Amino acid sequence: MKKLIVFQSKQELSAIQNLKEFISFSQKLPCLNPDVEYDSAYWPKVCNFTKLGVSSRDRKKDNCLDRSIMPFAKAYITYKQTLQRAKNVNEIKAIRAIEVAMLQNNTVVDITQLNGAVFDNAAQVLQENYSPGASYHGGSQLQKLQEFLVEHKLIKTFTWKNPINRAPDLIEKVGKSAAKVREAKLPDERALLSLAETFSLGGTNLSDKDKFTTSSISILFSAPARGSELFYLQAECIHKDIDSKGNNCTGIKWFSGKGFGYEVEWIPEVMVPVALKAIKRLKEITKSSRQWAKQLEELKGYYEKGLKASFPRHFCCPKVADDVKLTNIEAAQALGYSQIKGSYKFKGNANGYLKRRGLKTQCYLYCLTDLIPALLDMLPKDFPYVDYRNGNGIKVKWSEALFCFFKYQLNNQRNTSPAELWMPDINILNEDLAPTKKKKKLSDEMANVQSIFQRYDYPDDILLKSHQLRHLLSTIANVNGMSESVLTKWAGRADAKHNRVYNHTPAEKYKTDIALIMNTGSSAQNELVRTYEVVEPESIYEMNTNSRQTFNITKYGVCLQSLALTPCKKTRDCLNCEEQVCFKGDKVKLDNLKDRLALELHAWEKMQRVISEGEIVHLEQIEKKKLSIERCKQLISLLQSDKISDGSPIKLTIKSTSRLDNELTKNNRKIIPDVLKMKAKRLVNQKPKGLNKLQSLMNKNFGKEN
Repeated sequence: MKKLIVFQSKQELSAIQNLKEFISFSQKLPCLNPDVEYDSAYWPKVCNFTKLGVSSRDRKKDNCLDRSIMPFAKAYITYKQTLQRAKNVNEIKAIRAIEVAMLQNNTVVDITQLNGAVFDNAAQVLQENYSPGASYHGGSQLQKLQEFLVEHKLIKTFTWKNPINRAPDLIEKVGKSAAKVREAKLPDERALLSLAETFSLGGTNLSDKDKFTTSSISILFSAPARGSELFYLQAECIHKDIDSKGNNCTGIKWFSGKGFGYEVEWIPEVMVPVALKAIKRLKEITKSSRQWAKQLEELKGYYEKGLKASFPRHFCCPKVADDVKLTNIEAAQALGYSQIKGSYKFKGNANGYLKRRGLKTQCYLYCLTDLIPALLDMLPKDFPYVDYRNGNGIKVKWSEALFCFFKYQLNNQRNTSPAELWMPDINILNEDLAPTKKKKKLSDEMANVQSIFQRYDYPDDILLKSHQLRHLLSTIANVNGMSESVLTKWAGRADAKHNRVYNHTPAEKYKTDIALIMNTGSSAQNELVRTYEVVEPESIYEMNTNSRQTFNITKYGVCLQSLALTPCKKTRDCLNCEEQVCFKGDKVKLDNLKDRLALELHAWEKMQRVISEGEIVHLEQIEKKKLSIERCKQLISLLQSDKISDGSPIKLTIKSTSRLDNELTKNNRKIIPDVLKMKAKRLVNQKPKGLNKLQSLMNKNFGKEN
């Protein structure tokens, strides 16, 4: 007997009708990607429509969203992602929280009956199950969902705001909580030492999986790249050059995954031998697979052109001619099936291997030439290029990729398939750097998979995240004074403001740097030429202080002016600035001054020639050129003097002028007179007008009182 549905009002009936129309409309939208099957609860590269807290790898039907909310969830995700595609589909967090909140007091999830109480409960669910940052984003999606439902008249009109506060930013804060956050971003020293010891055991003592993990970490420790960008590397990725000082430099040719493009990231000199050895080991264990990829590339080219080609050989392929009929076992071996010694199911496994590839299991039915189409069907998507999920269209061939492996080559529990190509990803690397979280099928028992630390008898609590190395290298660069522009380029970032996220320098280090800057002793002078990060003032004390907090490197020395509050007074005119300080012993700055003097003298001669020819030159320009020549000569004389020790600061006494005075000078106007130098008689004899008015008012009021 069907259940009778009674609508209490026309508004509810209209909401149900609108909901059906929205779901029907969303089903007609273009698919988010070719791999998505709309009827499935698992959408690759989008999201899984599973309950709150369920693993992304879980495929149990009972863990999917309730059937009453599933149609709306798919329609809403499709609609929102079609409007604005995002890497992280945070809308699913709101859907899952609504399901939990609604099913607490109802048997089904009725979208048309959502109200403020349900959204409040959903926000509470988010706070109980997610981190502060993730719960805030989920709450924002709840607010957008409520606004969407009201706008399209799917629920009654009411106002609801996200009650979850944004998580505090602890990147540049001080205290125990901030220190804990910084430590979590940086790797465990024990993990780094353990991997270094394992790497030093030598290639003959390590398995392919051990070589993959240790070599990958060694490369990531050589340059601050993202872990996912590691797999964009080509086999010939080493770049060597000579710098301006004649020193040999070694770098790695990287492709950035976030739009920065192609760049060479230079390796610190101390890490060059380690990086070269790591890349050499990876090339050795992928040599066969890259050669196989090259054969398949040529085979595909011949086959697409309709040309005859022989079947490519690998170490499992039967050693027979191309036209010889094969047994079922030999046919399976030609397609990469590896015999398991001692297995009584060997024949059955071979038959199953052929069936999975759409082939028959009879003996002497196929020859090697007949198996070429089946072999080409096993090729990865977009072959001969690697199908990267991200990377903004990066093109790397399988035959040229550094991480081109055979299938199951890094699996210690299965035989390698020599006919199928496979490339690991960042998840494979991270899974080998921490205790496993995988469970056996049909049980809650943990899978028998060991991390690299467990395989070599290191403590079980040691773990490492590949992204921590990027944070560590950026922090080391900041501590040692690398400039923002150089660090941005070295790390392959599109914007310099992202550097602060990776800077975990402790507060004690900043305190030491400030003390070093404030020290005027000769021992600290050589350190002053470092480029320090400009920190904007956050308190009234910092805004009112006269102390020097930052130093800016110029062409001739160091600028003492703080640019945090006021702009430069004399842009591109450091020589005539009162904030300019030079240091004795800096040969580069001295050469720059000599070059400037030569240019000024050349300009002076040209000016004199113009004057002699009768052309008019403003007096202010002549005086300024003359003054610049004199100051150049004075500075060069002092910097070359034997009476002044190296490292001593030198500053000329220059009268300070305002920006207005400079503009008036450029436009040949008179500079504003100095009020303090005006004649005293003029100030005394000039009677203020306000005083006369005050006296008249006092006399007027006095007369009324009398």
